[in-house]
Amino acid sequence: SNLTLEYLVRNDAPATTMPPSTASECNLQSLWVKVLGVPAEKIGAESSFVRLGGDSISAMRLASLARMQGLGLSVHNILTAPRLSEMAQVMSALTSKDTIKMEVVNPFSLLKHPSKQKVILDIFASQCNIHVSQIEDIFPCTGVQKSLLSMTAKRANSYVALLLLKLRKNVDESRFMNAWEMVSRASAPILRSRIVDCPTEGLVQGIVDEPLHWDATQPLQQYLHKYQTRPMGLATPLTRLAIVEDESNRERYCLLTQHHAIYDGYSLNLLVDEVSKAYCGFLDDHTPVASFQAFIKHFMAADAEKTKDFWAHEFANCEAIPFPVLPHAEHQIKADSTVRRNLEAFQWPQRDFTPSTSRFLLSPFLLLLLPPLNVADIFLFTVIRASWAILTARYMDSDDVIFG
Repeated sequence: SNLTLEYLVRNDAPATTMPPSTASECNLQSLWVKVLGVPAEKIGAESSFVRLGGDSISAMRLASLARMQGLGLSVHNILTAPRLSEMAQVMSALTSKDTIKMEVVNPFSLLKHPSKQKVILDIFASQCNIHVSQIEDIFPCTGVQKSLLSMTAKRANSYVALLLLKLRKNVDESRFMNAWEMVSRASAPILRSRIVDCPTEGLVQGIVDEPLHWDATQPLQQYLHKYQTRPMGLATPLTRLAIVEDESNRERYCLLTQHHAIYDGYSLNLLVDEVSKAYCGFLDDHTPVASFQAFIKHFMAADAEKTKDFWAHEFANCEAIPFPVLPHAEHQIKADSTVRRNLEAFQWPQRDFTPSTSRFLLSPFLLLLLPPLNVADIFLFTVIRASWAILTARYMDSDDVIFG
């Protein structure tokens, strides 16, 4: 790479604090405050969304928040025009033509063999130990979901997260549990999903009409010891909840156990926000929510052959090899320790550059030629990942470095 360490740590351009000057800039500034949690006085017309802590997830939140206020601002707009003044210029007011109608996908309409619906329902109900009448819908899993479930099948509780949500002392437990139930019925039915292996359909997921699974209130350490080996995977509920208490400080927590097949970092924040709104009585049951089934339908409509050809072309002549080298091809890596390093007094680069002078070279097929922009508008994790890729390439004597 031509992007040297010396270049990465340079900081030779003064930061600007020019305040927003237009109505659009001021409106956008208020949205940044909500999404980034940065005081308004620290957000100027030339401030960068990325430099203030923005990333792809917060970009999605910003786009969603803008749409709620009748403003058109895509994630692509945010990431390609990260400066407040530039972003305000690409932001526009939504019209009736821009309104996206939520597609309604009829239950069981995504089955590969709809004529065998009764058989599929019986298999699903039998494996989950529920009644057929409780099944609201069944539809295919995505490739990512299949991969995550297969990893869990090979190694118990892989990709199962235990998340502690600290509760305020005045939180009413009964009301809090009811808020979760309301969300599972309104905006997040995926909380009630299960995944089974059906002979005629493969891995499918279904929404089950049942209450969320709450474990009895108990001390935190006792709960962790009792349930740390409790299986979660095929045919089981993929969300479990419990109110636990840390005996060391008498703090109460909601312990959310969830399989990664039904959540990610972005959706988890949305879920907690929805539960908070339901608890406070602000949950709007009439607000349309895009269903996961609509995404599955979109995914199923993609041309599989074109997709295969695209990736075959992208990875043609790829010579990437595992690092560190595995003992054998079937070796399953299991992390048993964590190494942490803190970078202090890290200076973010500010110098402008063009493709003719700098670029990231991660692999022959992944060549990111950057248009004229400021290095400050590159995500911090991108620089760290590029640095790690360069180091890996040196150790492996290979120009191909792939993260995955």
